[in-house]
Amino acid sequence: MFILFIWSGRFCYLYFIGNNRSFEWRVVNFDWINMAKIDNMLNIYIAVIGFISVYYAYILYFCNNNRVTQLIFLVLINGDQKFFINEKLLNQQKFVRQIRLWLNIYYQSFHLLYLVTYILAVIYEIQVMNFFMKNGYFSTCSGIISVITQSVQLIFVLIGSIILLDILFLFGSCFLSITMISFIKFEQIKKKCLKQNLKKSKIITKKFINEIRNRTIQMLLLTKSIDGTYGVLMFLFILTNGPINAYLTMIISIRTISFAERLLQQATIINQWSYIFVFHYIAIRFGHYLHLPSKYLINHYYKYSYLNCKINFRNRLQFSDWLEKFHTKQRYGLTYGRTNLITMTTFVRFILFYVKFTMIAYKLIRY
Repeated sequence: MFILFIWSGRFCYLYFIGNNRSFEWRVVNFDWINMAKIDNMLNIYIAVIGFISVYYAYILYFCNNNRVTQLIFLVLINGDQKFFINEKLLNQQKFVRQIRLWLNIYYQSFHLLYLVTYILAVIYEIQVMNFFMKNGYFSTCSGIISVITQSVQLIFVLIGSIILLDILFLFGSCFLSITMISFIKFEQIKKKCLKQNLKKSKIITKKFINEIRNRTIQMLLLTKSIDGTYGVLMFLFILTNGPINAYLTMIISIRTISFAERLLQQATIINQWSYIFVFHYIAIRFGHYLHLPSKYLINHYYKYSYLNCKINFRNRLQFSDWLEKFHTKQRYGLTYGRTNLITMTTFVRFILFYVKFTMIAYKLIRY
């Protein structure tokens, strides 16, 4: 966290002082944004990402001892299967193996970002050392000091970037884990409790009603905990990376830049959009799964309940009250920083805002 804080402060310093400096000063101090003749405001954007990553680290490492983290630990580390609906042990172990497989795929794909970062650092350093040799920096004492300063700056920026990627990987892996665990449980509720039980018996018993209701409420509380930690962190990610993504997209589309810069920006854009799209898809599915049992039982409850004498008037009222709370316009699910529920409509609005940011970026770059 301390390294990231200094790392972000460095980009703030470059924003306020680096715009009117010479090219040699920018090379020595690794001000690659101004060297590439990109808008100096991008330094502020990167600094903001660094400061938010400090907050990410604080939440993930010091304030993350909630039911979500405990569930991830129990299922993936301890192999505890009590959270899932009782099935054969072989099937439960299959769920854990599937989650670990997808986490490993995510881990391997994320390593491409590390590889791109190292490759770009090597390419940049080769170009800079060639520049130093042509301009005789190695022949004077002050020149050697400049070479050492540039190397230290590059190493520091590289270390900060790797730490930032580590935090992003930790956040992504935790969110992916709890999403897969939750979706497996949602599917079990849908298949085992709703479809199969109603096919076996056309009588909705009190035990069946309580089971569906309790499991749905359990998933609602888990979703609230997910939204309280990972939903807020993802909202901050979208809030800061959305405008940057639009700006970088316009740079790639309009300007002629070097291969290394294009590779860096394309990798950043793909990473940002993958997080944004996956999060919106997951958030929409959470809302769908939470309200699915109430919709299904509304369609079947009255059809079968008149044939069932075991459900008394009191239980009918309790069940109707539960259905009313879930079958409502005030839906449940993941939100944008605990403010607005994420739906397909809000996602379309986000895309419209993204297009607007893209148009603003186009004007900034062109004029």
